[in-house]
Amino acid sequence: MNSQLSASSTTRLVLAGTGLIQGFVYYLAHEFWPEDPTAIALTVAAVFIVSIAAVVIHLSWTGLDVKRLATVATVVSVVFAVLAFWVWRQIPVSDVLYQWDDSRAPTLIAGTAMALYVLLPFLQIYQKTGRRIYPYTDLFQHSWNNFYILGIGALLTGAFWSIIYLWYELFKLIDITFFEDVFTHAAFVSMSLTTVFGYGVALGRERERITNTLRGITLAVFRTLLPLLALIALLFLVSLPFTGLQPLWDTGHASAVLLSLIGLTILFLNGVYQDGTGEPPYDRRVRFGVEAALLAMPVYAGITIYALALRIGQYGLTPPRFYGVLFAVVAALYSIGYAVAVLIRRGDWMDTVRRVNMGMTWFIVACVVAVHTPLLDPLSLSADNQFRRLAQGKVDAQEFDYGFLRFRLGHAGYARLTELEQLSDHPEARLIRERISVAREAESYRELLARPTVLLTADDIKLLDPEHALPAGLLQFMATDITRSQTSDCKEEGDCLIAPVMLDEDGGYEYLLILSGLTDYTILAYDWNPAGEWERIGEMVRVGPDRELPNRPALLDTLATAGMSPVAVPYRDLHIGNIRLRLRQ
Repeated sequence: MNSQLSASSTTRLVLAGTGLIQGFVYYLAHEFWPEDPTAIALTVAAVFIVSIAAVVIHLSWTGLDVKRLATVATVVSVVFAVLAFWVWRQIPVSDVLYQWDDSRAPTLIAGTAMALYVLLPFLQIYQKTGRRIYPYTDLFQHSWNNFYILGIGALLTGAFWSIIYLWYELFKLIDITFFEDVFTHAAFVSMSLTTVFGYGVALGRERERITNTLRGITLAVFRTLLPLLALIALLFLVSLPFTGLQPLWDTGHASAVLLSLIGLTILFLNGVYQDGTGEPPYDRRVRFGVEAALLAMPVYAGITIYALALRIGQYGLTPPRFYGVLFAVVAALYSIGYAVAVLIRRGDWMDTVRRVNMGMTWFIVACVVAVHTPLLDPLSLSADNQFRRLAQGKVDAQEFDYGFLRFRLGHAGYARLTELEQLSDHPEARLIRERISVAREAESYRELLARPTVLLTADDIKLLDPEHALPAGLLQFMATDITRSQTSDCKEEGDCLIAPVMLDEDGGYEYLLILSGLTDYTILAYDWNPAGEWERIGEMVRVGPDRELPNRPALLDTLATAGMSPVAVPYRDLHIGNIRLRLRQ
């Protein structure tokens, strides 16, 4: 009994001490954050080393073979620290003409967490036995227990900070701010939270009965819901021949939904399969339905890959589509492996599942590593693909998204933009240079998207009075003032209307631009300002009890028959200082 208490106390002390060292490194990084890009990347790499090593120690500590544990923690943490160094080295620390290199950082953090989750059971077994033999039962138990152990650590940390927060807030009520100053200091925050988290992990590891109970509850939920999920998958598959695939393409997010279906099926199946021992689950009929759904999973994976291929063929490769393809490949490999497990009936039920899961562990880790190196960098691959589409004439230079290269693909996209600018033998080289110039002038991608890529011409606009001559520069200003979608609607529908009207008493015309739409349309007003330039002076809205504009065709019919005339406001507005008041009747 005393030896058990001593072992528990030692584990708590080691894990809490590991957390303290981890927090101290965080504090040093916070206090002495460098400005040089290389120094920043080295600092982030050090943070990765400490963070990953701490997680490995928290979950793999046995009190024995400390040298082996140190070796394992060091090797794993250094591998991901190298990735972190490369990723952060790509991020500029000063203003540059391109954006989005920092998008690799969140994907690396998420990918590292995923890779550690699937690797830790192997590391834990190796640390305990010293042999590279991994019983599937132990892998299964570690993979689920780790989740709940870390959850207990997070729970204790959250409860601790709630008490600390209450502590200093109570004393603030009586004007004592000493405790707030201490508890909100970076040193206290970083070191206390990591220390408490390490202590909480130690408590979670001691409460094996609690983690086993939580695991059992979760798996019971999965066991209950898997037949329902299988039924949904089969019903949807049966419906596809009657609806076709076009409704899927029309949604714009079919791939995400199908991947979610495959992902849930994989999760629930593993919750039912567990370690592969024991009797097959369910009765024969229910089990047959589950197996039929597993046989359908490769079909869903194939549809997903096909949908992504169509999208890439139409619009080119982008980082989100790259990750979509990567997830689809992972889903396809799982689906094919599980379908094979259904077809090969030997030994225990779905015996092949364990081999599929163990093989996919290393494939997932390899993918996480590869996509955060130049080997499979999504930004570079996307920039290369977009460049080739335009350079090889697969996309119209008028419709190409130059802003995406500049603002969404980092320095790789900007380099490709420069190469496009230097094309001389392209049949649309002049237009390409003009569009790149516009992209360079924009301050943000949002600003560039708001600009129309194709401007309005006189052929795209109807005039209320065909004999009225539009003033010079008005149409050009309108064309640059309205959004890209409004421009597209005007060109496609061909029903945008310009109407001259005298809205004030300056003796000159103001001009209304009635945009496309049935009920959701806009009427913009333009005038010549004192500086000698055209400007939008506002938007026409309906007054009275009914504030909604009528259907556009009805408005235009009335306009054609009755015309329009300005109406003086019955009561003038009032100015009280810089406040303007209008009488509402």
